[in-house]
Amino acid sequence: MKIAQKLAVVLSVVFTMGSLGHHAPAVADSPAVASTNSIYEKAEKIIIRSATEPRLQAPMNTLMTPSPQTFEIDFPESMDQASVETQLKAHGTERNPSRAPALQWEFNWRSTSHLEAKVTPSSFPSGTYILGEYQLNVNNSSTLKGDLISGAPVLNLIVQNPFQLWRYSLDGKQRELLSTVDNLYSLRMLGNQDRYFLAVRSGAYCECDAYLEGLYGLYDQSNKQLIRYPVHLYTTYVGKGDFVVDRRGFFYEQPSEGIQIPQSDTAKRIQVKGYVHGADLSKDGKYVLMAIGEETQEKDFSIAMYSLENDTIQVLAEKVAGWVPTDLAMGGRLPIQFVDDGDKVYFVLQERGTSQEVRYAYSWNADTIQDWNPPIPKTTWSVFSASSDHVFQYYSDAGIYRDKNLIMDAQKLQLADSHWLNATHSMAYLSYEIEHTANKQFTTSLQLFNADNLQQKALYTGLHTESRLLGSSPDGQWIYVNARQPGIGTALPPDSFGQGDGKLLAPVNSDSSLPTAVYMDDKKLNLILPVIIENHQLYLPLRAVMEAGGWHITWNSKRKEVTGKKNILRDREFTFLIDGITGTFNSKTGILPIAPKLIDGTTYLSAGILQMLGMKLEWDDSKKVLFISDLPGAGGISYSNGTRYEGQLSGDTANGVGKLFGPEGQLIYEGMFANGKYHGQGKLYDLNGKLQYAGTFTDGQQG
Repeated sequence: MKIAQKLAVVLSVVFTMGSLGHHAPAVADSPAVASTNSIYEKAEKIIIRSATEPRLQAPMNTLMTPSPQTFEIDFPESMDQASVETQLKAHGTERNPSRAPALQWEFNWRSTSHLEAKVTPSSFPSGTYILGEYQLNVNNSSTLKGDLISGAPVLNLIVQNPFQLWRYSLDGKQRELLSTVDNLYSLRMLGNQDRYFLAVRSGAYCECDAYLEGLYGLYDQSNKQLIRYPVHLYTTYVGKGDFVVDRRGFFYEQPSEGIQIPQSDTAKRIQVKGYVHGADLSKDGKYVLMAIGEETQEKDFSIAMYSLENDTIQVLAEKVAGWVPTDLAMGGRLPIQFVDDGDKVYFVLQERGTSQEVRYAYSWNADTIQDWNPPIPKTTWSVFSASSDHVFQYYSDAGIYRDKNLIMDAQKLQLADSHWLNATHSMAYLSYEIEHTANKQFTTSLQLFNADNLQQKALYTGLHTESRLLGSSPDGQWIYVNARQPGIGTALPPDSFGQGDGKLLAPVNSDSSLPTAVYMDDKKLNLILPVIIENHQLYLPLRAVMEAGGWHITWNSKRKEVTGKKNILRDREFTFLIDGITGTFNSKTGILPIAPKLIDGTTYLSAGILQMLGMKLEWDDSKKVLFISDLPGAGGISYSNGTRYEGQLSGDTANGVGKLFGPEGQLIYEGMFANGKYHGQGKLYDLNGKLQYAGTFTDGQQG
């Protein structure tokens, strides 16, 4: 992934709600009704909005929770109340009948022109992502004078379950619900404390890639209070030189007169000359680090530091060489971000027209800006996270480092959505549970990686797929998660690792002059060392084959012992001794059908033992070809019809081994995909889980 693309992901404050198709704009779409009445000319002035969140106002497509909702409808003049109520009921579920819930209506007319409508949806037809859809539409109703309403704005509601705040104990024994909010704000932890969270939800909702301004707030989990802000909140500020910083961990542009901002004794107004191309709070919350220039300026910015204790500004350097970071994929400029680890403040500019970074670090002790040279190439994304004592650093494109020494490669870690836990050397991260989905809705597991011993383990399983890791408590003993309906923390399902007899089912004959070929997930392995057939047994060069499957192999020459480690969804580790008839599988002893051999200095393993390591084997003896199927990499796509794909991806397209699940979580298909379609060997199931077809698919079609 390119540097600019990844920066866009990290610096984004608005959390994606997901996409399942395309919605038309929320405008009147009701069919014309034949009438002799005149058309009302002020229909566009009718106001329909949420009573609890007035910023959600028609015309708009927006998200709403499944709980009862109250809406305010203001008309420019007195209405025929019965006709309004009739049309609201008639239009409520007509827009998308396949996703329409049952609706119960209650009407409270405050005046002849002001209506409060309470809607209680139930019996949702859809799956767990989009529960249903309904609308508020008063078109075809009449004024008291008899004029027909046409062209009035429509409020479309797409129903989703809300995100809640949970915390999980580091010992794997407790889970606590911290919030029971009835809104669709998702959260982001502010600072190293566990009290304040930035809250954001979409306003207008479009199932597309367009940027839409969000609605912002601050969630105080100590007081269980959501404080709504009528302005855009930033964790890295970009904008005019007149802005406000709140020491709780966020910024906003100085609002115009008349805009009411919640009172706070932690907020301070800052005024600097010029335009701010990036501003962040220091780790101790006492300073604001800024890149300043003209609004259209693209390079050579001034770097300044504002003291929040004595209201002074210090220019650290003028015209620092480098260009503003840009999003090479989507276009546009990115904020200049400052990352303070307590010793130095790191920031990155860009070489013009390239993806190479220009890296700097401000030293608090030396009070100078110097070149920063992290142990990764300049074309690699350098933004990192570190353990609280700075002993370990994690670069997502490179891996975990200690004293500039790589101790774990990023490709072996696969730490998506990860956070260092305070006061520890452990990282928590979330992982899709692909291996054990088995005809159920996809879930997520909460995993832990210990940088001291390079061990990974699962703490909890059964979290909802849409879960986000937020951070940890100051002592690192609690992990915070924002999730829709997370399942309870449960033990891992029974593991088949190390089980089975390790025998290749198909016969192996040695009476052939054909060379033996090995395929891993349908890709031929270019093995330098030969595959050996001896006494009707198939032996594979262990290191070459296992490393092709993503395993990390080590050799102890004194003990003549080989060890393999891998983590996809859970810890995997095996140890075999040369000529040994037993092996260890995650510290448990298993019987090997045939002992590993050392042939010309290379460890060879009987092919059937790969099945004990979680792989599937198919042997074609006539053609001397071995097919090995390993677990797919963690990835997922949600589709517009409510189905979801899990498995191997090529970009954002299903490619390779995977599974397709229906809106209710039932398994529809498992097997090979190509360009998003069934292609290759696969199995197709009906809605009841019964196998309909097993065989070859071509471009989505059977046979």
